Amino acid sequence: MKYLSAWMLILLLALIWGSSFILMKKGLIGFPPEQIAGLRLAFACFALSPFHFIYYKKYKTLPWRFLIIVALAGNGIPAFLFAYAQTGLNSATAGILNSLTPVFTLLLGCLVFSQRLNLYHLAGVVLGLIGAVSLLASRVTNGFTLDFEYGGWIILATLLYAVSVNTLRHRLNTYPPLMVATLALSLAGVPAFFFLMGTDFFSRVTTPIGYSSVGYILILSFAGTAVSLILFNRLIQLSGALSATSVTYLMPVVALFWGLLDHEEINWSHGIGLGLILIGVWLVNYTSHAKAS
Repeated sequence: MKYLSAWMLILLLALIWGSSFILMKKGLIGFPPEQIAGLRLAFACFALSPFHFIYYKKYKTLPWRFLIIVALAGNGIPAFLFAYAQTGLNSATAGILNSLTPVFTLLLGCLVFSQRLNLYHLAGVVLGLIGAVSLLASRVTNGFTLDFEYGGWIILATLLYAVSVNTLRHRLNTYPPLMVATLALSLAGVPAFFFLMGTDFFSRVTTPIGYSSVGYILILSFAGTAVSLILFNRLIQLSGALSATSVTYLMPVVALFWGLLDHEEINWSHGIGLGLILIGVWLVNYTSHAKAS
């Protein structure tokens, strides 16, 4: 049952996060990247705020230093890094770089948290990364190009994600996912709200372009940040840090279907990339649950 539940969460998260690039792209039409990141965090914080009334009695015993790490490394800083990167990179390149998350998760797990290196996990990570690169690179008509400045922001974001995921797995794994998500987003979302207050965000919202774009950002905030963080925390509890981050390899598959809907050309190379991704994700997740059972 845990194995099936983990797979269902992986597919659902891939669907949500795989759609986040197009939502962010739509949001950038009416707002600068820092305002998109600020609103994304602030609204997600607001959406989960009622759950404080359920868990507040447990707050005194929480390891707050680890919650702060998750808030900053898993939510606050990457939201701004990805928003800025989208202004200089296409979605394909951003998706390729986002697939570095499981690689950094594996490396940090071994180097910092004394996690044993499993050759099946390593093979799954490599196959998934190759599949993601081939799948997305085939969608770049003029070849794969990478601006180091913008690409570096995503690489830094994936490294921070790996820090957050390992912290969740090894330091916060016994706490309810909803409580951890609520607190992490509050720690990141409240400062983000005050940041928005100091910008021209509210005047932009009243414009026709801003009114249209803010809807996409709110969807991104609720589904892509608030709900997905709860699901992701639960996935880490079920399958471990490395298995959870393998969802980033399935995100390009969702982007591929967005391309189909947008009448993009699909060829045989997409099938090869998709096959490598599925094999890699299966290796990482199957061996994790087989060992646990």
